[in-house]
Amino acid sequence: MAELAGGSIPGTAGEAASHGFEEESESWRTLSFLVDESLIMVVCVFTIIAAAERAMPALRQKEDVEKSGDKDGAPHDGSMFPTFQLDASLVFIIPVMLSVTLLALFFFFAQLEFIMAVYIACVAVCSLVFNIQPLCEGAVKLLCAVTTIRIDLPLVGEVTIATLFAVVISAAIVLAWLVTASWILLDVLGISLTIWMLCHIKLPSLRVAAIIFCGLVLYDIFWVFYSERIFKKNVMVDIAMKEAHNPVGVIAGKIGFPEVAKSSPKISLPGKLIFHGVFSSGTSVLGLGDIFVPGLVACYTKRFDYALRVSGRDLLRRHRWLTYFNCSLLGFCVGMTMSTLAVLLYGVAQPALLYIVPTSIVPLLLLALCNGEVGALWRGDCGTPHVPLVFSA
Repeated sequence: MAELAGGSIPGTAGEAASHGFEEESESWRTLSFLVDESLIMVVCVFTIIAAAERAMPALRQKEDVEKSGDKDGAPHDGSMFPTFQLDASLVFIIPVMLSVTLLALFFFFAQLEFIMAVYIACVAVCSLVFNIQPLCEGAVKLLCAVTTIRIDLPLVGEVTIATLFAVVISAAIVLAWLVTASWILLDVLGISLTIWMLCHIKLPSLRVAAIIFCGLVLYDIFWVFYSERIFKKNVMVDIAMKEAHNPVGVIAGKIGFPEVAKSSPKISLPGKLIFHGVFSSGTSVLGLGDIFVPGLVACYTKRFDYALRVSGRDLLRRHRWLTYFNCSLLGFCVGMTMSTLAVLLYGVAQPALLYIVPTSIVPLLLLALCNGEVGALWRGDCGTPHVPLVFSA
């Protein structure tokens, strides 16, 4: 969950012909670095917005079912996907599980890399299917005027043609990533995984968010700042920068195609987003957790805003455009900016959650205080029982 930056960090330039030229060059590198980081922030905000919007149709359908009391009338097309609700008891469990995973990868990466690569590739296909399927359904409806065309496949059973198209496209994208090791495709998979997780994992209240995020901030600070004192290496950075042997090459070598094995590039696993500078020569790395954590808050506030809108309570606000969702996005951007400036100032990896979590929580509480809704936002209770803030299919 660290934010890293490579050669784009100012202050690492070679010797300049003159002092004036060196200052000009350094200023240009600083500006280029900030512009590239701004583009990264745009991608992160887009990911969070996409996840929040992707989950809203399921919430509206759940509301209609609960209002009517007809649970058998719920759609069975996968749009009301199952969700997992976080609770305060996970405040210690999550950091411990993440720490164990980090240590396992740190000490046994060579033994686990093939299993991890295959597992993540399969999960990436599932996440892509989840995100692409609505587009495929729209395309099929446009071309065929219906979306219920089904195909009976051996061992699988009946699937819609839209689902089949989504699976084929998703598998092709993952295979292209394995073959090319493209950082752009890696980021596509990372964004898809983040949206998928944000749609399936929910916060019931801001109170639970504050409790769990405190544990995650301590986890982030320890592994970024203090792990080197114990393990002689920065464990978080070491894992983030490691590349795994390509499973395509490994399998090819096992079945007697050594040339394919040799030509297969190593791959970075999609637990992070990698950005090669557009205006600078460096590379920045951002852990998916640094998008997922504020994304949880943003998705919660999106549901909270919707519940307030249904109840009519948002009509009482003076500035209706300043919703809790917009406030959470603004807080995330402020936190990302602070993290970027810290990387720029100190020239070392930063625990991004140290900056993002406070700016995601505190502005929401201040806005709720102005609106007289602190208790409702904190408890996850907006007074509209038929509009659940946390729901499951």
